[in-house]
Amino acid sequence: MKTLIISIALFANFAYAGTGVTGGEHSIDDTPVDIAKSAMAAAQPMDPTALPAYANEVVPMLNRLGGIPGFAKAMKSILIDKRWFFTDEKMSECGGGASMVNLNLTTRACQSKNIVVVDKAWLLRDSTNSDGSVITSLEKQKITLVHEMLRGLALKNPEIEEIDLQMMVRVLLGYQGALPDDNSLARELKKLGFGDYTTASMIQQGEAIKKKISKLDDSCSPRDPDQEVKCKRALTGLKTVRKTIEEMEISKSLRDQLIDYLNENGAGVVSVVQRNEENAQAVRAIMTIRNGSGLY
Repeated sequence: MKTLIISIALFANFAYAGTGVTGGEHSIDDTPVDIAKSAMAAAQPMDPTALPAYANEVVPMLNRLGGIPGFAKAMKSILIDKRWFFTDEKMSECGGGASMVNLNLTTRACQSKNIVVVDKAWLLRDSTNSDGSVITSLEKQKITLVHEMLRGLALKNPEIEEIDLQMMVRVLLGYQGALPDDNSLARELKKLGFGDYTTASMIQQGEAIKKKISKLDDSCSPRDPDQEVKCKRALTGLKTVRKTIEEMEISKSLRDQLIDYLNENGAGVVSVVQRNEENAQAVRAIMTIRNGSGLY
């Protein structure tokens, strides 16, 4: 698949590129070679969590994402579950359906389903940009780690646009200002295709809904003399709760969980109301027969 090059400057002349299954990271004034041949032949295993930027920049970012635990876990899994390599060779395009991050068309990192390869010398040294500004190794590490974590998620969804991935890197690193609240960020991640995540505040809303369902269920007791009225009221309340669940801005997994909880815990109320209605219908039928027989 052809790699789409986006000529947009980000983070001190970084320019990111990629389609749904390919993407990359490039630099200036280097002779490119093919990753699948020379780069992998010279690859050395590396631990991305041992880079200074991981402890200094990435861990605090992941901690800020603690309100969206599923997203934070998915991001970190790219660092932990994939095999990471340094290479001393230069890379051009990332072969084999890989992800490529680039700066001015010299490849600096490639990612596939299982591995990530990064240009060692480039990542571990400061660089001077064409405008004379300096981008430090720490800054390059931070941007590369976050981009590759997001790229790992994007490789699972070909619908993710590269420009949206770039923007999300900026958001997570604070280049767009303060990080949005958890629910807003979760909605944006879902809209862009990075996943449908449940936030801590959504979980709190869900617990409040469960308590309401349990309270309505408890209000309907078959032994209560007023159970017919109370159970009808409880059923009306459960219908309102169901509509509320359907309209809540929450993840699909949490919505399904709440609907299941409602169906399970509201079954008793439904059963009592149905039984009362059946009994009432039976009584009306008997009364009709008796009236027709001239007993009344």
